[in-house]
Amino acid sequence: MAPRARLAHALLGCLLLSVGAGADARAQDGGLKGIAEGLGFAIEPPPPPPFVTDTRPTGDLPWIGVFAPPAEPSHPPLTPAQVQALKGDLEAAEKRNAALRANFPHAVEAAAARRHAKVKKKLELDAAPAGASGR
Repeated sequence: MAPRARLAHALLGCLLLSVGAGADARAQDGGLKGIAEGLGFAIEPPPPPPFVTDTRPTGDLPWIGVFAPPAEPSHPPLTPAQVQALKGDLEAAEKRNAALRANFPHAVEAAAARRHAKVKKKLELDAAPAGASGR
């Protein structure tokens, strides 16, 4: 081995040992993390803010496997009469909201402008030559 290569190896070894020894004082686990911290490549993450720790559930959560089947719903399926009643409620809410929107002309104009812009963009994309559509 050439003298330069030996010198480079010796310097690199001394650097790693000194960084590792200094990092052991900071990091209990030492090893690669201690070396990375000494070189400035790794840091200790700050503690989470209180709103995060307050909203996290306490204790161990149940483990859910990747290929585990989903949990069964807690309620029985809706009957056809219940489905029709739900559809009627949704239609009534839609009519009520449409009546409210009709009282605000600027909302109607904005909705029409959005629809017009969407149709115009679709027409422009369809009329663009192949390869120039940006899709």
